[in-house]
Amino acid sequence: MGYASGHDTAGTVFVLRRLAQESAAAAALAPTLPTGLGQRLANLTTNTIAALDALVPSAAGPGLGADMAERIDSDTATAMDFWFDFDNRFHDAPSPEAIQAMIGLGDMDALADTFVQRVGEGAVSTSYKDDVAPLRATLVALSALQLAAFDDHFHGDDELQRLAFEHFGQGDLFDERRSGNEVHMMDAGLTPPIGYHRWWAILRAMTVLDIDAARWQAIGRHVALAWAVQSEARPRQGMHNTPLPPARLAALRAFWLARTDTEIDAAIASGPRPAPVP
Repeated sequence: MGYASGHDTAGTVFVLRRLAQESAAAAALAPTLPTGLGQRLANLTTNTIAALDALVPSAAGPGLGADMAERIDSDTATAMDFWFDFDNRFHDAPSPEAIQAMIGLGDMDALADTFVQRVGEGAVSTSYKDDVAPLRATLVALSALQLAAFDDHFHGDDELQRLAFEHFGQGDLFDERRSGNEVHMMDAGLTPPIGYHRWWAILRAMTVLDIDAARWQAIGRHVALAWAVQSEARPRQGMHNTPLPPARLAALRAFWLARTDTEIDAAIASGPRPAPVP
């Protein structure tokens, strides 16, 4: 479910309806507001909700949309559970197989540096493929382990997967199961996150070696989107971070999901954060 107008009307209407409801709450404060402002808010709210209900009727009565609220809550819970499980599988409590695969990759910063070098040479499909060929067995094992995590939570739902990455980039998943590290996000603090560059280098190693290439190309768009989102949202660990405005998130989504591998390669190689999207 998306929030961008033209992408998912029901989702967009739900968000606008909730904003109208907040105006209704403000209108209830009419006695304490400047003369006439409370009534204007009430009129705006009534007219707005009526127009929205004409577009997408609320399943639980005008202005409520309980069905959409339930879907959003479910999507958020799925995203949080995915990242909690993914961290456990590959960082906090990895299996012996995961440990072996991660060790087999060697120095991931060196791999990312090699990738950037090959991008500059225009040789990702050739020299970089040769560079990572000795890692094939490790990459095959890692791909199977990581895709299993995706499948266990998203069950092939590409939209749900994208939403999880958008939440990850915004750092708006506050998970109380992780004391001291509650926010699911890449790296932490004000330093530009380098984890996206490492993941992209690994991901591209899989695609040039044709290891589950179609799956990783699709996931790669979501990785790039999350990188761009986090670069703008600048979430902090241990905080209830504010998501990006829906319109801004929609603009980033539209731009990054349409990029080719080569375009994302160039962006990743250009620096710690992508160039701003208009």
